[in-house]
Amino acid sequence: MLENTPTPRQTEIRISVLVPVYGVEKYIGQCCHSLFSQTMTDGIEFIFVNDCTPDRSMEVLNEVLQLYPERIPQTKIITAPENGGSATTRNIALSHAKGRYVINCDSDDWVEHDMYQSLLSHAEATNADMVICQYINEYSSKQELTDIPDFNDPVEYTDAMLKGSIHCGTWNKLVRRELFENHSIRYPDGVNMWEDVNVIIPLSYYTKTISILKKPLYHYRQTNTESYTKRITPKALDNMVATISSLEKFVCHTGNPMLIRSLNFFKLTAKLNIMINSGKDIQKRSLSLYPEANAQIWEYKVLSKYWKIGLTLLSWKQLSLFRGLLWLRNNAL
Repeated sequence: MLENTPTPRQTEIRISVLVPVYGVEKYIGQCCHSLFSQTMTDGIEFIFVNDCTPDRSMEVLNEVLQLYPERIPQTKIITAPENGGSATTRNIALSHAKGRYVINCDSDDWVEHDMYQSLLSHAEATNADMVICQYINEYSSKQELTDIPDFNDPVEYTDAMLKGSIHCGTWNKLVRRELFENHSIRYPDGVNMWEDVNVIIPLSYYTKTISILKKPLYHYRQTNTESYTKRITPKALDNMVATISSLEKFVCHTGNPMLIRSLNFFKLTAKLNIMINSGKDIQKRSLSLYPEANAQIWEYKVLSKYWKIGLTLLSWKQLSLFRGLLWLRNNAL
């Protein structure tokens, strides 16, 4: 259901910003202010999809929108027919996008005021299919800048994501929309944990040109304890396993030996995340995941020796010792 249909503009839409909304009443105000105060005044559209949120998120969105009347014609507000989760919501937003480029923004995060103009200018200057910017991890008491290594070859960039050197989020990556259409790439409906992975890996593989913008433009909130990525439930575990399975099919389809080998590093990342962020029942259920990746534990360059020891303990089925390691880590913070 389309709640707000903006008056069509004559200006070509160059960027579509896709924003799923669910359970972000505390945060969406800051997000919307940062979006509507962008220096890019024309050629941009904001597409919000209400995933049947039970709180006041949509009221807050509309209250902030009224403070920026010039943005009302550029804003689409869509209500999903039912709560389908983040993947389905992102697909709905994408289906309404008209921009030459698209980018996601999570509604509990916020962006710099010149983010989209900067990304677009860089994309047009370099004729890039994908532009990636730096971002800032926002913790309760500190900020951490995340740099993006330079890569000219899209396959090497894809490999770096599989190896954990680069975050797979779609919120700091401006992507030419025709890549989605030409390769029939969509978020897997019903898979709401790491759903970005099954989109950004194929997109980066198929892109002809990737360019890095050395400018921190996105603020990635790490203090929202309700975020899907902060907890591993049985459903989330199933989602992660489904993500890895789908990713494995794609990587094997490429036939690229480097990517096929690096997939094991991604499996190790998934297993470690599950074991760190879940309770005892899910830990037991996950203990035997991805044994084929164990041989590469000590080759995993981005992983600290501490967690290499942890993964080694898990490969030996020493769950109690791993929990002890986890306890030491948690109590040392």
